[in-house]
Amino acid sequence: TDAITDHASPESWGASSQPGGTPSAADDAVVVTTSNVGGTLNFAQWQTNAFSTDHVPDSTISGPEADPDQDGFVNLQEYAFASSPNNAASTPSITIAWTDNQAKLTTILRSDAADLTVGVEKSTNLITWTKHDGNSNDLDNAQADVLTRVTTLDDAEATHYRIVTTLN
Repeated sequence: TDAITDHASPESWGASSQPGGTPSAADDAVVVTTSNVGGTLNFAQWQTNAFSTDHVPDSTISGPEADPDQDGFVNLQEYAFASSPNNAASTPSITIAWTDNQAKLTTILRSDAADLTVGVEKSTNLITWTKHDGNSNDLDNAQADVLTRVTTLDDAEATHYRIVTTLN
């Protein structure tokens, strides 16, 4: 029996994108298999997992800059932040909170991508952007294919931040 359709095989199971999801129901989430865990996943493989065979070659649906679920996050961002490109309710987890007298940016990032760079940039005028060299810590996460990254932001007034995602 094929491992993907063998319900007794752990490789054929994946997390539901919906809280309380039903394993036998259709789900638009990316199916995580052993072949794309551990820093070997690339954007093309993710596209194949995330989209139907009809949609994969259509860059207006599956391309890095497309936003098929119209949630405001393009596919490259959905890939980077481990959210579903086909479900507008599944958006990247990005928060800024003031803790320990410091502003901290917390994101959930895909850790199994081999072709992805995620960085933070800052600007005081929204025109000139520079790499933010603040302290970042990657924390263990309950899921094997994602990690939690906490970045300490500068406390300078009128500093703006953005998250930049690029394919290598």
